[in-house]
Amino acid sequence: MLASLGHRPDVVVFDPLGTFAPGDTTTPGDMSEALRLIRGLVTTAAPNAAILLLHHARTGRANIAQGVGYDSANFAAGGKPLYGVARCQMNLMPGSADDDTKLVLACAKSNNCQRFVARGLRFSVSDRSYHVDP
Repeated sequence: MLASLGHRPDVVVFDPLGTFAPGDTTTPGDMSEALRLIRGLVTTAAPNAAILLLHHARTGRANIAQGVGYDSANFAAGGKPLYGVARCQMNLMPGSADDDTKLVLACAKSNNCQRFVARGLRFSVSDRSYHVDP
């Protein structure tokens, strides 16, 4: 498909994952099916491309608190099948209930290198970019 059009992407992005899934990605069976279909499409069309899935997390204060630390792999909705196939999982969550420009970025899984330390980010409204916020 992509290769026949002359495209040879290095990365194929699915944003958000739920848009490309045939079912409900919060259920393990539907998430597994979505991942199987996506992997099949990408490996056929662009066998050397990395697959980048952008996916929503579970909502609520208690679930956001799990985004960092021991339970961080449980952060994504429909997480078990997703965690099983992911080479790396990064969690991005609100850093403040009152300030939408504050975020926290944490590493939930990294198969090929050491996990990075969780860090704060701040969104700059003026230049629409993110900056490390210690």
